[in-house]
Amino acid sequence: MGGDFGPRVTVPAAVQALSYFPELKVILIGDRNAITSQLSSLGRQPDSRLSIQHCDRVISNSEKPSLALRNSQGSSMREAIDLVAESQADACVSGGNTGALMALSR
Repeated sequence: MGGDFGPRVTVPAAVQALSYFPELKVILIGDRNAITSQLSSLGRQPDSRLSIQHCDRVISNSEKPSLALRNSQGSSMREAIDLVAESQADACVSGGNTGALMALSR
């Protein structure tokens, strides 16, 4: 979970989205400990609508898209895009490197 503020912002946003959309299911992809910590601070834990997929690698905001494309294996962004490609998710929302997201999505 990259982006400027990582799980500190994305986890509360995901939890808020779940409260607005009762049919929504969210898969948070990134460092399980960081995500779990943020969920705990919100009084939440994974359930049937909110799951965590652990990933160690994050593509930084400063990483060039061409480099991200070559080194994306195991990154949270690659995992999210793969879930969509495999029809295990309907969409991917990222607060990370937009250029890398576009390159990986092709």
